[in-house]
Amino acid sequence: MKKLLVLFTMSAALLVAFSCTKKEEAPATNPADANNPAAQAKVTFLLNVVVEPEGAGTITPANGAFDKGATIELNGNANAGFAFDRWEGDLVGTNNMAQVVMDANKNIKAIFKKADGTTAAAPADQNAAAQPAGGQPAAAPAGGGN
Repeated sequence: MKKLLVLFTMSAALLVAFSCTKKEEAPATNPADANNPAAQAKVTFLLNVVVEPEGAGTITPANGAFDKGATIELNGNANAGFAFDRWEGDLVGTNNMAQVVMDANKNIKAIFKKADGTTAAAPADQNAAAQPAGGQPAAAPAGGGN
């Protein structure tokens, strides 16, 4: 009976020794983060686009909040009587279609000009008014001065 008891004790000791080997642990997680909405919230930035002069056109997309790192394609669409001229502020360029990466809050101004030709036309040649139709210079006065 003593031999059986010794054998049982030794078996139990071996089982305890082998079950205490170190296991790899999973990375620690903070359970507080799972319950904290601020820790899980997305980062967004504000896009603010102004049209100048007011009513000259529209910009799509409209103002709003966009995810950090998002690439936004802006389109400047002129209303009747206007033409897109340029972007100013946090976006610079003359193409009415442009992209901006939302890595911070953005303030952009879309500049339009009148399309009626008053600002787009080249200045008139100053000598054109002195010449009659047909491009011929006016005749010199008769008498020649003496």
